Amino acid sequence: MQTLSRKEKTVKTLLQMGQNGHYPLFDSRWFYECYDFSTPETVSVPLNQKEKMKARKILQRLLVHQSFERQKTILLTLSLEERHLFMRAFCGMVEGKILDDKPQLH
Repeated sequence: MQTLSRKEKTVKTLLQMGQNGHYPLFDSRWFYECYDFSTPETVSVPLNQKEKMKARKILQRLLVHQSFERQKTILLTLSLEERHLFMRAFCGMVEGKILDDKPQLH
């Protein structure tokens, strides 16, 4: 059995929470700033490679810190564009995890 590092456990926990609709790192208002829910096609715009790399770097910055409060503080220091990019990437990860766990949803 493989032992997960602290960072891997944190990501796994955040993804599991996201699968249940709980996003401790995000203020609920941020979703309305980030997504235009009136046009569904804007909600699922895929990220390009450059955006994925930027989101990965932001995730690495967050994982330096152990508490959700400190991680949320890092998100607050980001520009609005960077925060939206990270939220889109993270929500995409949650969606991927849901689809992996429930292939009948494909």
